[in-house]
Amino acid sequence: MAGFPALEPFTVTSAPPTQAARWKAWLERLETYFEALEVKEEWKRPLFLNLGGADNHKISKSAHEAKPHTYITLKEAITAHFEPYANQDYERFLLRQAHQTSDKSVDVFYAYLRELASTCTLPDEEDEIRAQFI
Repeated sequence: MAGFPALEPFTVTSAPPTQAARWKAWLERLETYFEALEVKEEWKRPLFLNLGGADNHKISKSAHEAKPHTYITLKEAITAHFEPYANQDYERFLLRQAHQTSDKSVDVFYAYLRELASTCTLPDEEDEIRAQFI
């Protein structure tokens, strides 16, 4: 792993409504990191625990007490830990508050809205995104 940039650890914040989305984004970065380094399956669990940082390690210890985990089951257990913090009303509020700024192209703003809408459980995501442009 020498020569590769370090992955920032996941930190638990005092803003629970954003925890689930932040965790999901961190996991995506971790998976990309593993892919870039061609990490073998048997190394994923120890690297996950190490790269995740102190907060991740504390949560994994409580999840680990129930039973030993593989990388996949440990990842699922920690994800389940953060899911109760997903607040649909707050996620929709964030979507409604999004505004295009002069430094964002239409494409960048659209991608940003899609990212926000993906956490909202909307009946018609495309209609909601279109409404933000109007």
